[in-house]
Amino acid sequence: EVAPELMEINISIAETRQERKGIKAEMAAILAETAEATENVQHRVNAVEKMRLELEPAAVYAVYGAEIVLTRCRVRSAVGSGIVAGPRALVVARNSTVSDCGRHGVFCHNGGRILLDE
Repeated sequence: EVAPELMEINISIAETRQERKGIKAEMAAILAETAEATENVQHRVNAVEKMRLELEPAAVYAVYGAEIVLTRCRVRSAVGSGIVAGPRALVVARNSTVSDCGRHGVFCHNGGRILLDE
């Protein structure tokens, strides 16, 4: 026969083991969700990098959120694009010219802005 105190301890140990199994299952589910989210983010990063590489080369490339002011510049005969404004970027070109560029003279994507000012 088992003493009542030992029975309580055995029951407590069994309950703790069950709780740990539940916690381990929850952790595995969270890790699976995290792995899926990481994969989605990596997919987006790869897509942006691919887009950036397709736009390159450019004589002037304003990356995400950048602000660039060009004053009295002449962008001429660039292999790729002349001036490119990436997502949420702003390029102000004052008294500048863009000519004879390979793909585009000026090119904005995903909210990028270019102001040609004389």
